[in-house]
Amino acid sequence: MKPKSRLIKWVGDPRAVKEDMFGIPNWRYENSRVIAMERGHERILQKGDCAEIETYLDTFGNEKKRPIPGTGISQDYYWGDHWGMIQELSLDDAMKVLRVQGSEFKDVTDVAHPEDVVNDLYIVPKQGKPYLAAG
Repeated sequence: MKPKSRLIKWVGDPRAVKEDMFGIPNWRYENSRVIAMERGHERILQKGDCAEIETYLDTFGNEKKRPIPGTGISQDYYWGDHWGMIQELSLDDAMKVLRVQGSEFKDVTDVAHPEDVVNDLYIVPKQGKPYLAAG
């Protein structure tokens, strides 16, 4: 039997470091991310967010995208200015949030110490694609 709800933690955007594990590949972005965390920040998902997207042609024949009504989350969820706050979401809403915003939110339902969960750390090599740090 599937659980009826999941605990979702807002962990923010993934962190990135250079191969030396100290250098930051994008200081402007990283500084703004850290400032937001330190000053208190909030994250709100509104009813209808995380919807499935459909492609359509506008009147000029240009391809556009729009959310499909009724496929988004069922209610509003608010993560307050306490960084690391955890919310209980319905299973359906949780799966939608994790599908669309999976880098910014983590499912901590089955984690022994959910308050300790942080976002992933990506290593940015001098050449090639970033990779996820182990641990």
